[in-house]
Amino acid sequence: MSFFENESQPQQETIQQQIAAQVNTLARRREVERQIESLLDTAKKLRLYRRRMWTVRVCWLAFIIFLCYLTHFKIIQFWWLFAMGGGSAAMAERTLSRLREEVHAVIKAGDPCAVGALALMTRERDIFIRQAADRALRRLLPQVKASDAKYINNEQMNALLLLLASSDSEMQVAILKALEQIGDERALVVVEQLATSDLPEVKAEVRDAARACLPYLHAKARLAAERATLLRGTVAPVSPAQPDELLRPTMPTTFTTPSEQLLRATEHEAEPSEPHEEREA
Repeated sequence: MSFFENESQPQQETIQQQIAAQVNTLARRREVERQIESLLDTAKKLRLYRRRMWTVRVCWLAFIIFLCYLTHFKIIQFWWLFAMGGGSAAMAERTLSRLREEVHAVIKAGDPCAVGALALMTRERDIFIRQAADRALRRLLPQVKASDAKYINNEQMNALLLLLASSDSEMQVAILKALEQIGDERALVVVEQLATSDLPEVKAEVRDAARACLPYLHAKARLAAERATLLRGTVAPVSPAQPDELLRPTMPTTFTTPSEQLLRATEHEAEPSEPHEEREA
């Protein structure tokens, strides 16, 4: 029997269109997730190459100074040494070019799940990446939903909170509205400071947005605490004096349960502790 056998033709077309739209949405989201993962990996490599580049430069400078000392500063005959050690710089430049392309691809996708990765990009040294990420965040933050919270790790949340602590009131309000969806107890301290701040640089709209955001963060913090409490294991104490006591129901019953069907109380076996030997006086 066909899945659409009992449906009319218009209903069949509507259902097929909905299914196709959901499939396309899932496919686009997977593609965006792949792009974000590649973006974060490239940014990590770029930081590694930059650290390596500066390490090589410092070591090379120390070597040149030592060589000058040995040759009594007749270093001109070793001019070719200054051209060495540029491999890490070239690798960092190629990686930076690749990072720009991947940031552009993520921004072009226009998926709000990328706000955490784009917040990290606002901390990059490259001004083009910072400006592009800033513009994209202003456009994507109002589109964030609660389901996007799973894409925000600790590092990305810290990047969002650093932007929240800036003096850009437009960005602050956009982040506070987004935190109503993706925020949790990690943002409580910063948002509470903004909500109660009387500093002149904190504008009224920022304080109002922070106060509106606080109930959502408190609710999520309570929910997280309740989940942690429910997941905590407990062990009921058992009296060591009666290890063979059978457990019977407390409510009165019309029949007697056989002893072999009753549960027996047990306790965890404690490791035997060896008595301390008394020292001879």
